[in-house]
Amino acid sequence: MSGAHHTLIQLLILKLINAGAHGNELSQYVKEGFDAKMLCNNVVNSNCSLTTWHHYMVSFPNTIQEVSEGKVSVNSKRAGRLSVDAGCSLHVHDVTAEDAGRYTCIDSKQQNQFHMATDLSVLTIFVSTAVTDLKPDRPVTLRCSLYTTEGHGNCMSSQNDKVSLSWVDETGTKLQGSGCQLTGPCCDSTLTVTLQKEDNNRKWTCQLTKDGKVNISIDFTSTFSDIKDTDDEKERNDSLKQSVLIWVVVGVGVAGCVAGCVAALVVTFRRRAYSVSRNQIPVNPGNVVQANNSDGQRADMTYADVNLPTSRRMVERDQQTEYATIRTGP
Repeated sequence: MSGAHHTLIQLLILKLINAGAHGNELSQYVKEGFDAKMLCNNVVNSNCSLTTWHHYMVSFPNTIQEVSEGKVSVNSKRAGRLSVDAGCSLHVHDVTAEDAGRYTCIDSKQQNQFHMATDLSVLTIFVSTAVTDLKPDRPVTLRCSLYTTEGHGNCMSSQNDKVSLSWVDETGTKLQGSGCQLTGPCCDSTLTVTLQKEDNNRKWTCQLTKDGKVNISIDFTSTFSDIKDTDDEKERNDSLKQSVLIWVVVGVGVAGCVAGCVAALVVTFRRRAYSVSRNQIPVNPGNVVQANNSDGQRADMTYADVNLPTSRRMVERDQQTEYATIRTGP
């Protein structure tokens, strides 16, 4: 009996949800990772004790009760990301693709009345290559998808919104032609590009257009980690080379100074030695004669022939032997 009662409740809820397609209904587009808020109008009880929230997707046969009597259901798999505010509106935090679908707000005492329904669509982006593997001259595929009540990549909605996705560069210009390949339906667009070195830190943007106007956008930035490492290594090598060059220059300079000082000392010593040798008067040792006293004893004087250098100009006088007196003892 309880199973039949549950089935009747599900049928009634589905009827109200489907009826909402022709009643008070909203559509909301949000990108993955952000928050969404679904309104609940015409609430009878201000403390939301009579308010329930249900989640529905075409791909699932049954609705899921997310909120009962104003409180988040503990059985909900997204309970940790749901909350109900004072106005009985439902908040979904850190939205994921699985959160897409129709959310309906129903008063438990007025189940024959429809309060509010919101079709939540989630925009996602997927990268085929790990961020750490992004390198120049390698292809990368970016997939931009819209998840709706109707399912993945389906642009259909109860409001018949004219929705489409497109890829644009950093200036807002649509990407097409050389270097870009676009595939897929209008709400599941794939962009394949071969990255170039100048694409480092470049932003690739997928934007959702509703009724001819940009509604939301989601982007991805291609960053080449190996280029940064290469640049850092190059900078270190350049710094090392510069340091080595400085030390080489300093070493050569010091060696030059030392060599110059040594050369100057050698020249100075040689000049001094040459000057002394020129100023000495040579003595002929073969003509040294020891003088004797009158008593036959050796005197304290010695006579020697002195040869004057030929380079000196002497005034010529009588050719005779000149004697020099040299004392050799006390």
